[in-house]
Amino acid sequence: LLAEFTNASTLGNLPPGLKVANAMFQSVAPRTAGFASVDIGKLRDFTLFFTCGLMFVGGASGSTAGGIKVNTLGVLLASVWSSMRGRSHVEAFGRELPEDVMNRALAVVVLSLGLVFSATLLLSLTESHSFIRVLFEVFSAFGTVGLSTGITPDLSLLGRLIIIGIMFVGRLGPLTLALSLAQREEARSIRFAQERIKIG
Repeated sequence: LLAEFTNASTLGNLPPGLKVANAMFQSVAPRTAGFASVDIGKLRDFTLFFTCGLMFVGGASGSTAGGIKVNTLGVLLASVWSSMRGRSHVEAFGRELPEDVMNRALAVVVLSLGLVFSATLLLSLTESHSFIRVLFEVFSAFGTVGLSTGITPDLSLLGRLIIIGIMFVGRLGPLTLALSLAQREEARSIRFAQERIKIG
């Protein structure tokens, strides 16, 4: 709403009530719906970048939404908060979170970011569109959202194949990875000696 309030191509010419309604709708749609009440290609760079974040997170675990899921982000934020407070265990809302849940959440986020980073890098090399539009298309494909700035028809054959691959991995990847990690848990009776390393 703040970024597009004066943008005549999106919310600028609408009455105040419709501006608020459209802004609220467009903050929910990127979670996975893919509907657009404004021209996505006319959004300002700030809005596109912010929307990328919404598409990356997606909806709640167990839903049909794409992205890494709100629960995964919540676990990571709880872990960061506990670390900042000097606590050895992650706590949230009066409960302690198991270490294997934190490890799974971290794995999902790091691998997802790596996938998005790699795809954006490749598309930046193969396509002539602006970086923010390429980034938006990758995040939209990863979150299986369906929003586009309008550059998809103009992508090269390699660019389209990359987007197709990201859509497929984005739909199956985070969920499949989380399930496979849960199934591969093994209790080891032998452990290596601990070694502390400097962080930061």
